[in-house]
Amino acid sequence: MSEDANFGVTSKAYVPYRGTSSFSFLALKSTEQNFLRFIRGIHDTNENIICRAGIHTLAATPLESRPYTLDAYELKFVLKDPCPSEESGILSNSIRDSISKTFASMRRQSCVPLIFHAELDPECAPNPLYLELLHYGLRFCPDYLSVDLRCNKEVFQSIRNACGSTKILGHYMDPEPFQDSWNSKSRFAKYLAAWDMGCHMVRLVQHAISIDDNLGVQQFHRKINALSGPHPPLIAYNTGLLGRTSTILNSLLTPVVQPASYDKGIAASTMITATEAQRALYAMFILHPMLFCVIGAKVSHSLAPAMHSAACRAWGIPHEWTPKEGSSLDALDELVNSPVFGGAMISLPYKSEVLSYLHSISPAAAAIGAVNTIVPLRFELDPNIPCHLDPRFRKHQSGHIKALYGDNTDWIGFRNCICHSLSPANAIRHGTTGLVIGAGGMARAAVYAMLQVGIKNIAIYNRTLEKAEQVAEHFNNADFCRPDSAVEHTMASVLGGVREAAMGVVVLKSRSDPWPDVMRLPTVIVSTLPGYGAGRDAAPDFLLPDQWLKSSTGGAFIEFAYEPVKSPLFRQMQAKSEAGWVIVDGLDVLPEQGFAQFELFTGRIAPKRLMRMEVLRSYKQGATDDEQAYIEARLRHLQHVADWDA
Repeated sequence: MSEDANFGVTSKAYVPYRGTSSFSFLALKSTEQNFLRFIRGIHDTNENIICRAGIHTLAATPLESRPYTLDAYELKFVLKDPCPSEESGILSNSIRDSISKTFASMRRQSCVPLIFHAELDPECAPNPLYLELLHYGLRFCPDYLSVDLRCNKEVFQSIRNACGSTKILGHYMDPEPFQDSWNSKSRFAKYLAAWDMGCHMVRLVQHAISIDDNLGVQQFHRKINALSGPHPPLIAYNTGLLGRTSTILNSLLTPVVQPASYDKGIAASTMITATEAQRALYAMFILHPMLFCVIGAKVSHSLAPAMHSAACRAWGIPHEWTPKEGSSLDALDELVNSPVFGGAMISLPYKSEVLSYLHSISPAAAAIGAVNTIVPLRFELDPNIPCHLDPRFRKHQSGHIKALYGDNTDWIGFRNCICHSLSPANAIRHGTTGLVIGAGGMARAAVYAMLQVGIKNIAIYNRTLEKAEQVAEHFNNADFCRPDSAVEHTMASVLGGVREAAMGVVVLKSRSDPWPDVMRLPTVIVSTLPGYGAGRDAAPDFLLPDQWLKSSTGGAFIEFAYEPVKSPLFRQMQAKSEAGWVIVDGLDVLPEQGFAQFELFTGRIAPKRLMRMEVLRSYKQGATDDEQAYIEARLRHLQHVADWDA
């Protein structure tokens, strides 16, 4: 992987660039999100909590259903004294501190699942110190807890009683493998024992004695897959130089190392990086290079292909991304007949028109009435199973296309930008008001995003009044976008039970009108006006009336367009940053929606910092002199940001 795409942990999580303005509260955004994630783990709930900006599309897919992808960090703790006496079976304060700090650091820097693995020497039986270490690890709500399969049923029962939302990963490393160990009765018995003791997944490992062990482990996989009824997913591979082939072919939670820690000595001969594993899968024709396109009327200069291409290169994925510009959707007709078509990004003005081409769409796309992401399906749809959870859904594999699935990630980009940018003073409450400028498909996505984070009072302004009224009517007559119960509970706690009547979505008829007395002044403003790249010669000469911008605590202003990055409206709001307004431009919105889009296309976690940097670098190539310094400052800001920030 490239240096920019270090799939690991660097010094800090992402805080949007704010220029010379100082907004110290933004530094706590990732802490807020990680704390809420911790609380959800304690209460064993998957409910959305207000401003879950770190969530991505892969979060809806169970870890065990994501083949051939880098899915989790394993926190491995090795005791200095692996076989302690009974008297020493107590965790020292230094060990507790080390575990606590490691969990805190990983939660703060990364949003991927965590596996807690306490290394037990193969020569030692489970002891009180090991068991205490397991229970201490459970206090931090890891997503998975690795438990040695040499532990007895009583130990597994105590773990199950205390694990809450944590899943149990049964682990066994054979210390003395023999010829054809994978076909032995004892190896199969280990899996059955793990199943019997309630493990959610089972990991069986041995050191490869010969190259034939790689064939043996594949036969073992097929044996387990042939079992009838639901059974725990299997992780099985060989270690050592001879075992690397089995490591690559293992589709679930394959161990890889980071390039930064890649030792060119012994480790280089036994371990692989995620990029090496991905490249090997394509070299062995298990996965296939695919073609992806961005389709729109004016997309020849779109930054999206470069952004997604960079992410694929970081992963070692040889997909091709290209723009398809035209006055109709004829390009899509051609693509669906290609066996290597992997997906399409739909741009203006076809986000609603494309609905007639699709066989299935997401609830968000249905609510918004627009699609910006198309994924081909190479199987017949099952009405009882969401397509992204269908076990037949395999990305990176060519073949005849039988259906098209549509989704909308534009609203995710708006939602994340809102949640990244709100100060504690502007935390979303029952009376919070949002303002949307525009009335097209992007405006609908912005309204939907506001509703999803709990903003119930929304005003729309558009030069064509009739279109604004259509958007308002669309959402006021629907009940598909109510915030969930977790949001309601959060707001009730903040307000102490005091409620104001929600206005819903209202239309502002003229910029000369004062702000409506029945609504608070807006603290979240989203502009969806197109830039000059959308068929215009210049950015819209549009400014907001000052009487609409009198919020005493400022707010968050988000602009969808990025051509130019500093529109007249952007400059107007930037001048108000000292009054508490946090300004987000289109170069932030594009990658925020692109992360979810990339994960829909590839089933891989998006390398966020790299995608942000590629957007900035690509834009910089055609930037004006005035914009060059601004882009350079943005790039410097990203130098020490984690790739998998929340």
